[in-house]
Amino acid sequence: MIPNHNPYRASILETIHSLSTMEAEVISKTLSILMAGEWKEMHETFEEGKKFGFTLTQLGTSTDQNVVSMVKLIKNLRKTINKLQTQNNIPDEEVEF
Repeated sequence: MIPNHNPYRASILETIHSLSTMEAEVISKTLSILMAGEWKEMHETFEEGKKFGFTLTQLGTSTDQNVVSMVKLIKNLRKTINKLQTQNNIPDEEVEF
């Protein structure tokens, strides 16, 4: 439980944390779909442990409609997290990402 004397604010913080965890899981699953499908050849050429950077914009240009749907979900999760923070005056420093 996130320590806070205000139970309502604590619930909002817990919700933000849960949504952030969910976002990370959705990103991971989206990359797995890409690596098994559209990015399979690229995945096979990567050395284990090598890192690859990407943006949601790059993922959103996928021809795989499942990936496109997942990217929309990620964007909506981020939008919801940002709205909850803004509406409740919660700075990033107060959120445990």
